[in-house]
Amino acid sequence: MSTELCDPGIFSNEDCALLSQLDSLEFGVFKVDTPEAHERRKLLEKAVDYFDSIISQTVLEIEEERAVEESETLTKVEAGIIEESPNSVRYKIYEKYSGQLDKLIEPQVYLHLGHFQLLLNRFDDALSAYLKFESLCPSESSTNCSFLYGLGLCCFRFNVFNRTIRLFQQVLYLQPWFPKCKEIHIRLGYIYKIQNNFERSLRHFRQALNDSTPATFNRIELRFHIAHLFEVCGKPKQAKTEYFQLLDVEKSGAPSHIRHLCLRQLAWLHHTGAFGSKPESPNEKGLDVQWLQSALELDNTNGKTWYLLGRCQAALNHVQEAFAAYRSSIDKTEASADTWCSIGVLYQEQSQPMDALQAYFCAVQLDKCHVAAWANLGTLYESMQQYKEALKCYKNAVNADKHNEVRPEIRSRLAVLQQLVPKLLDKTTGNTFNGPNSNSVTSNQVGNGPGPGCGGITKLPTVDEAWSLPIPAELTQRQLQLMLQEAAANDTGSGSSKRSERHLAGLLLIPTPQSVLRKRSSWRQSGFNGPNETEGSDECGGSIPKRSRHSDSSSSTPVQPLSNQQLQLLHSLQAQGSCLTASQRQTLSNLQNQALRYHHYKLIQNQKQLKTCKSGSDFTDETVSTSASTGPFHGDTSVTTGISSAGRNPSSVTGADTVDLFPTEDDDLTAVVDSPGSGNLPEEDLGFLTDDLLAQLNGSEAATGLDLVELALFTTGSSAGDQRPTSNNDNNQGLINEKSCQSKCGDSSTSGPTSTTPTNPPKTNSLNTAKKDEIDMKSCLTQELGIDPLVNSSNNLSSDPVDLHAYLTKPLNPPTSITAALHVSMSSSQILSSLRGLGHSGGPWWPGLLPEGSPIPKPPAKPYPPPPKDKLLPPTPSVYLENRNDAHSPELMRYCFTQPVVVIRGLAAALRLDLGLFSTKSLVESNPEHRVEVRTQRLQSPDQNLDSQGRTVWLCESPKTTTTIAKYGAYQAASFIEAMKEEKIVNFSGSAPVTSTPTSNTISAISVDTKSSTGNLSNAVTGSGRKNSTHWSSESTNSELNVNQPHPVGSKLSGDENNSLSNQQNSGRLKLIRFGTNCDLSDQKKWLPQLHELTKLPIFVRVVSAFNMLSHVGYPLLGLNTVQLYLKVPGSRTPGHQENNNFCAVNINIGPGDCEWFSVPEQYWGAIHNLCEKNNVDYLTGSWWPDLETLYKEEIPVYRFIQRPGDLVWINAGTVHWVQAIGWCNNIAWNVGCMTARQYQLAVERYEFNRLRGVKSVVPMTHLSWQLAKNIKISDPGLFELIKHTLLRSFIQSQLTTDFLEKMNLTIKHHGKRSDDIAHSCHDCEIEVFNILFVLSQDKKLVVRCLDCARRMDSTLKTFIILSEYHIHELAEIFDKFQLQTQPITAYPVGKT
Repeated sequence: MSTELCDPGIFSNEDCALLSQLDSLEFGVFKVDTPEAHERRKLLEKAVDYFDSIISQTVLEIEEERAVEESETLTKVEAGIIEESPNSVRYKIYEKYSGQLDKLIEPQVYLHLGHFQLLLNRFDDALSAYLKFESLCPSESSTNCSFLYGLGLCCFRFNVFNRTIRLFQQVLYLQPWFPKCKEIHIRLGYIYKIQNNFERSLRHFRQALNDSTPATFNRIELRFHIAHLFEVCGKPKQAKTEYFQLLDVEKSGAPSHIRHLCLRQLAWLHHTGAFGSKPESPNEKGLDVQWLQSALELDNTNGKTWYLLGRCQAALNHVQEAFAAYRSSIDKTEASADTWCSIGVLYQEQSQPMDALQAYFCAVQLDKCHVAAWANLGTLYESMQQYKEALKCYKNAVNADKHNEVRPEIRSRLAVLQQLVPKLLDKTTGNTFNGPNSNSVTSNQVGNGPGPGCGGITKLPTVDEAWSLPIPAELTQRQLQLMLQEAAANDTGSGSSKRSERHLAGLLLIPTPQSVLRKRSSWRQSGFNGPNETEGSDECGGSIPKRSRHSDSSSSTPVQPLSNQQLQLLHSLQAQGSCLTASQRQTLSNLQNQALRYHHYKLIQNQKQLKTCKSGSDFTDETVSTSASTGPFHGDTSVTTGISSAGRNPSSVTGADTVDLFPTEDDDLTAVVDSPGSGNLPEEDLGFLTDDLLAQLNGSEAATGLDLVELALFTTGSSAGDQRPTSNNDNNQGLINEKSCQSKCGDSSTSGPTSTTPTNPPKTNSLNTAKKDEIDMKSCLTQELGIDPLVNSSNNLSSDPVDLHAYLTKPLNPPTSITAALHVSMSSSQILSSLRGLGHSGGPWWPGLLPEGSPIPKPPAKPYPPPPKDKLLPPTPSVYLENRNDAHSPELMRYCFTQPVVVIRGLAAALRLDLGLFSTKSLVESNPEHRVEVRTQRLQSPDQNLDSQGRTVWLCESPKTTTTIAKYGAYQAASFIEAMKEEKIVNFSGSAPVTSTPTSNTISAISVDTKSSTGNLSNAVTGSGRKNSTHWSSESTNSELNVNQPHPVGSKLSGDENNSLSNQQNSGRLKLIRFGTNCDLSDQKKWLPQLHELTKLPIFVRVVSAFNMLSHVGYPLLGLNTVQLYLKVPGSRTPGHQENNNFCAVNINIGPGDCEWFSVPEQYWGAIHNLCEKNNVDYLTGSWWPDLETLYKEEIPVYRFIQRPGDLVWINAGTVHWVQAIGWCNNIAWNVGCMTARQYQLAVERYEFNRLRGVKSVVPMTHLSWQLAKNIKISDPGLFELIKHTLLRSFIQSQLTTDFLEKMNLTIKHHGKRSDDIAHSCHDCEIEVFNILFVLSQDKKLVVRCLDCARRMDSTLKTFIILSEYHIHELAEIFDKFQLQTQPITAYPVGKT
């Protein structure tokens, strides 16, 4: 691909205007390789070269100045003038110059450079430029949607999925109307799919399907991916229906490659029995083979389909057909470990152990963590009575098992062999390799296990010996082809690499734009003391002169290249690094300068030789190479195309005495991309995933002819067509077009050999001659690159030249938003007057509830300074109640509001609450068939969270099912009786059985009176008697967090039981328990006695009260403004979380057992969030159990305490907490929204953070705010301002939307809103929809969408029924009436009413 070197005069006004409009949004629309895009591509390449030249020249100049100052200063250090160490001097000078490049280059240069590189499909260079812009302008980059989208595309290209998700979420948060929303949803759907988050993946694919705008995938392909999601998430019937619909060509119009995939997936579903367990009829037998053969008729080049055909044929015992299919699979695709493992199974079934061994080792050599291959190898060795080798293979299988693929029988065999092998004699376990005929084993010698009389079995090669066996010809042939292809690709790129070096050298000679020169001048005039400013000092002494950039172009003295001796001396001096003396440093500098001058001299000679082509001289191709010396700006300059070495001194010497001094190296992309937050492709088999999706999303080229399920998924970031030594090249066309240059020169003679002797230029000192030479040099450089001086019709001589740098970096004055000036003190009439006519444009409008222009919500930084080590397990705030007056005192409420968590002891006894109403027995008697959600969990100690492999993880596995209260009550009672029996066995034998559970303290707690238990705990904690009726204290705990031992107060496991749990964990056999959770008690008809009993509670913790914000929602929010019940057995866990929208929580332990609580103050939720991200669990929606040792290392304080029967735990707004039952008990819980500014602020912040992360907020804050405005009067100025601002934002949105709909002549039907009507949320994006509802009938249901999602479905909105819940004048009336209450009002009662 040809590239044009340019100066500021090349770009016309039209060019600059076009370039200023090109950004990342053009990706996928702009087809870089199509003929129609040729002119625009050339313009983009010129712009890239232009910016490259600015950066490279700036880097070169700063580096030269730094080197001079360093040399002079080090000379003074050696002379004793400066008393400082050389390393300290170097560091200070480095610090002085390191920031100058960022000051001299406008950040917008990197932004535009990233956009242009992205449109040219140069993802690595675009990524570097984007990251540089982000580092220079962190605040601007966080709100620039075109930047966020471009960086997200680059991260997606390199599989940095976690970062991609965050970037795309930011775009959707800032601009829900973003033009490329469909592209974002497709990529998010793909990412969540490979992360096994199928629910969110389906949601994003459906949003893309509903979007009518053109995108990478059409509707047919999106429907296939949705069908495939149904398949992989365990809904085969829905998947089957979708596949058959796509196969109906007349209705769906699906292309052949989609039908091929549908047939293949249907065949595999049939083969695996996913459609049901009914016996196959004769007509259905072999149906999977028929479907696969039909698929291969549509496309016989798909290796995965051939592999699956082999599996199906093998299942039907069609051995020869299976072998043929496997062979075709190997021929059609790269070597697959799955294919070789299946071949091994086939050989083993055919009693060919040596061939099976060979195939299995082919599999494990391709994938050392292939669990099935290692397990099958172990079975094979064991059948040959080679138990030692079998043990090795079983161990490898278990060690490689990351997803619990190893069958239990394999684990049991491993345990047996671990005990058996050490006891066997060496002659029994010895393995001898009997040579090539060792595979002659009879069929009766290959069994499922060892048997008597088999001592004469020929032994297989050991594991170590098998690694050196020859690989089958099929595999070696394929590997050879791949090596040849790779070598060909490297050969193709080598020539372009040389051309790229020549191009890079030319960048250093392009004149610098005046705008950049002025900035450099002002930089020096501002007081920066640069290095030597003098010119023309002696070469062998004194300081290095500051070289004018083009001074060599008029040089009359030929420069000699470095001799071999000089070259050896140069390399020797470079190798010594910082150990050089002053004279040696000067010698090194002189040698580098000589090489640099010779390089420039050769460039000028080459240009003059090219210039003579116009007069008929022969064309000679003089290879120019560029190199670089390291400098402090190497990392900075790697962000641009072709200038990763721009900060180095270029040099090039030809002939026998010359060499490339500093050969360029490819940038290590992994150093740029591989970050702690990067989420790479999982290592497990991903054959079920759509493969072409990745290729089609990463490139702008069509890929409809490729397979959609496996190939491109395993790409590592760039396809073969994108591999370039540097990003300024294209493999299709070189930088030097020899024929083109010859034709331009008017001579068609062939090029002669490369000259090794430079031609001396004519001597001249004329200024005019020098300027002419400079102009001629640029002209000949352009001709050498084989480029037209004109890019398109707009680039003509009559166009006014424009400085592109100044044009694109000029300060912009974005229009100020009129709605940003609106404030809560304005009346509704003033607001409506200001908004008149603004809605006619249809947006964009500020979408959130936070003040307009607020930064994007993000987790807060950890508080600084961190607490001391002895404060990381602080005492838990506790209150001890003895009577009713204590419970209703105002001090109790105020105390709870000031603490992150409070344990109120003895509440049930003080208020005489009948907790028996909430016992399992009473619940079963009242409503035995009431549904309850059940979580299946592993029984573990509270300090640990282990996975199935015994590794400490944060993910808390807790799959969900449902049952009835009666059935769960029976399970709860049975587990208690079982534990009683085990307790008796423990007491009798003195040792715990393997299946024991934590019971002893809980059993004793059953006979302990609640009141006395509380009193004993009080005395134990305080160490003194109680003098007053109410006590404010904190429970004392250990000063240091001991993560290896249970908390002394919270420990409910006896020593024997701890040993039992440890044994279970070591053996990998953790007991499974059932936790009954989220049992709804909101129905007053069913649970009237229970709910009435809770009215005895203090008003600030009641389920329903005027003081509770959530009571004003107007309808039930299950678990928030209603009571939920939890039925627990020992070990039941409530994973870590913050309450919905950060509202406060109330939890009462019914008993008879205890619960252990862990909580972290709200200020540290950002630190917990970051730890969840590091451990690959979602903070908002995931199930996680923090590791206490990690929290201790991160200096995060943790409250840890025991909740006994009758105790109430108050969780303040935003407190992070997690709970584990250490006995049999029930709990009841609900949320409370206290009327404080802090509570409301945290709720709104979480509301916005949920919107950012695409999570539905359970509490509709807009609806709640209008309900509060209608129902109550506020005297707290802070709370009033916050609520009023929410009213303002939603009022503005309603008016603007109404104006827009009226402009489009759409009818708004008034629907009205009753006090108990629910708040609506968008069916697609799940954000709250207030007042204006866009309703559409879907699946016989009426669904609501927001304005942005509705417009993406239908830009005219004519397919929707548009409803309004309020008239604008109704909202205006509520807005005006909601005023701050300045007169004293009656305080909320805190006593019993």
